[in-house]
Amino acid sequence: MVTLEIKQLMALAAVIEEQSFDKAALRLHVTQSAVSQRLKQLEEQLGQPLLKRGTPMAVTAAGQKVLRYAKQVELLQGELLHELGYGELKSAKLSIAINADSLASWFLEAVQPLIEQQNLLIELKVDDQEKTHEFLKNGEVLACISSSDSPMQGCNCQYLGHMRYLCVASEDFYQRYFSQGVNAAAFMQAPAVDFSHSDEMQSRYLAHYFQLQERDYPRHHIPSSEKYVEFIGRGLAWGIVPEMQFKQFSRDYALRDINPGKVMTVPLYWHSWNVKSALIAQLSEALQLYAEKALR
Repeated sequence: MVTLEIKQLMALAAVIEEQSFDKAALRLHVTQSAVSQRLKQLEEQLGQPLLKRGTPMAVTAAGQKVLRYAKQVELLQGELLHELGYGELKSAKLSIAINADSLASWFLEAVQPLIEQQNLLIELKVDDQEKTHEFLKNGEVLACISSSDSPMQGCNCQYLGHMRYLCVASEDFYQRYFSQGVNAAAFMQAPAVDFSHSDEMQSRYLAHYFQLQERDYPRHHIPSSEKYVEFIGRGLAWGIVPEMQFKQFSRDYALRDINPGKVMTVPLYWHSWNVKSALIAQLSEALQLYAEKALR
């Protein structure tokens, strides 16, 4: 019978999180050779490779399952030691995948009370809401905010609400490109700004309301939520912005909704491991309560 040792599981988790054997060794307070030996023993016990060595380092399909289990063990062990009086000095750490717009608009306010009450540490991995699911699938995080409503095996899925998006531009930009009307011909000349090369909000908006394709309009790429809005505010592009961010930044920049009544809505779901963790339960409850006010 195969018995997995916690120190071997923690070695795998540390190498993936630190992306380095040396940094993993420092984190675990052992030598680099000890980390390598623990991983080797774990792979030999399971009879298959778990780690893809390279840049970046990743886990195999089997490694995804082991990494997910390792993180669950680490979380539950930490909670148990805290309950027994051994965990006062060590903060719990929760890894979460989140979309950039939620991070920039409502998430931090939602989790701040729990972070302060529980002396909680969080590690966020940021990507588009269509892609955050992959971090959960790979075992890299214990939960994610995603636009997908399909629960993964061994995970819970809770509806949070919808984020509303507006098509916005500065007043100067509007007068330069849309003074004759907000139509397909104007959008074919007016540069848009995407958050990243995988950002599809602008292209979806134009396809839905104006039957335009990606190749039909010029685009910038600004991979920063705050600078994204600033770029629009400086009159350099138009973009699709969360309504909450629009209200926040319209005070700083002369922004306007250039197509009133025509919005994009994105549903958001909270996916988390189905484990008996008090911290996950508290985090899920905090997000649900805040989302009822902010997203519905």
